[in-house]
Amino acid sequence: MIGKIQEFWRIVYDKYKDEADIRDEDKQILSDMCLLVLYLSPLDESNKEMIKLVSRYVETDFNSTQFIESLNILKNNGEPEKTANIIGEIFISMLENAIPTFREENIKEIISFVKKYNVLLSNSICDTYGRRGIDTFRDLWEKSN
Repeated sequence: MIGKIQEFWRIVYDKYKDEADIRDEDKQILSDMCLLVLYLSPLDESNKEMIKLVSRYVETDFNSTQFIESLNILKNNGEPEKTANIIGEIFISMLENAIPTFREENIKEIISFVKKYNVLLSNSICDTYGRRGIDTFRDLWEKSN
C-alpha cells in the first residue's frame, strides 16, 4: 500500500513540477496531497521537492493544520540534522502562499526542532511570520539573536 501511495506522489509531482500556471482544480488536488505526506517517511532529498511543491497549495483546501501535524510527526524520523533542514525548507516553501497559525504548539515544536540544527532557517521562518504581522513566534526568534 505504501509503495502505491509513493508511486502516486511521483506521478503527481512529475505532472505538476514544471507547470507555471496551475488550474484551481489542480491546486485542490495538490492541497489534498498534503494529507498523504506521512507516507513519504523518512524525509530525504528524493521526496523533499515533491512535498515542497504541494506545500505551496496547502491552504487551497484548508489542509495546513493536518500538514503541520504531519511535519511535526515526521521530524522524529530519519537523521535529525538532515530532517530539520528538509522540514525547514518545506516550511519556508509553504509560507510563500500561506501563513498558518492554528495549532501553534505544533508550529513552535517544528521551529524549535529546526533551530537546533539550523538557526538561520528557523529565523527565516520566524521572520516571515513577523513580516506578515504575526508575532506569535517572536520569542523563538529572540532566543536565537
